Amino acid sequence: YKNVDADKTYWTQPEQAGGDIVQALRMNIGILADSTKTKADHELAMKMVIHLMGDLHQPMHMGRSTDRGGNNVKVRYFGRDTNLHGIWDTNLVESAHKWGYTEWQQQIDRVPEEAEVVIIGGNLDDWG
Repeated sequence: YKNVDADKTYWTQPEQAGGDIVQALRMNIGILADSTKTKADHELAMKMVIHLMGDLHQPMHMGRSTDRGGNNVKVRYFGRDTNLHGIWDTNLVESAHKWGYTEWQQQIDRVPEEAEVVIIGGNLDDWG
């Protein structure tokens, strides 16, 4: 995750002790590019990159420390008490389409080429 105070940006926020999600992604991408690393190192780094990319696009993992990633934001979701982080991590996933690989691929294939360029463009600095 990365906490950014309301009056700061990613670039002006002091570094977090132990690093942040963008630094962790850079480190693991570096491992993948390092031919001296073992197959096990590469496998773990790939798992981490996949997991961290998901986390990076989860709004509760890039926000204010005061709400603890949405854990302090109490809400009711379909009559059940929960918090905002829980909705993003669990409830929305559970209520999403229960498609298999083929159905998801068909939806991805429907994206116009000009939109695809925008979707896959950028880098970690843009996304963070």
